[in-house]
Order: sequence, then structure tokens, then C-alpha cells
Amino acid sequence: MGEPVEDETVVAVRACGPQPLPLDGWDQASFWGWDETTGSLYACLRRNTADPVKPLAIRIGPDDYTPAITCDVTLAQHIAMATDCDPRSVLTALLDAAGLNARTTVKPTTRVAPP
Repeated sequence: MGEPVEDETVVAVRACGPQPLPLDGWDQASFWGWDETTGSLYACLRRNTADPVKPLAIRIGPDDYTPAITCDVTLAQHIAMATDCDPRSVLTALLDAAGLNARTTVKPTTRVAPP
């Protein structure tokens, strides 16, 4: 058995530090990142309509009931449940923030007009 492979998103966010969370309705003050102390991804969420003076509304990370989150898909699921958003939209937002969606290249399709 070899060394465990670290998730690509974890590598990116560890290198860049905490990232904004570009999720509709949550994008003004929400952020996510890697906590070296707990060895886990985390997210701090505040709805755009929340009072900015009050503390962050939702903190996602390891605790007595949640183990360390070491995979972007798992963090996306937790955020989706907390924000009532689609998990795929959340994962896309995480990957966008980490700069990983930019590597995806989609071949354009060429439409040919009929003769």
C-alpha cells in the first residue's frame, strides 16, 4: 500500500488559503478553506441577507459528531444541506473558487448549416 492521495481541491486550497464561496445568496461573506489543526476542510457561511454585525450563521467542520472532511464532495454535501442548495452547484462553486474548473476544456461544437 502506498501513501494516501490527497484530494486535488485540498491541495489547491492549502496552497491558496481560505477562499470565498461564490454561491448565489451566500457569496458576500461566506468562505471555506483547510484547517491545518484539524486536518479538515471547513466552511463559514452567512446568508447575504443576514446582519453583518452578528456572528457567522453556520460553521461546517469537524466536531463531536462530524469527522474530518478531507474531500471536496463531502464538504459540498454539508454546505448543500446547510444552505438548501443543489450539491452540484455547491461543488462547482468550490471548484471555481479553488481555480480547478479553469482547467476543464470543452471542445466547441461546430454547427454546419444544411446546403
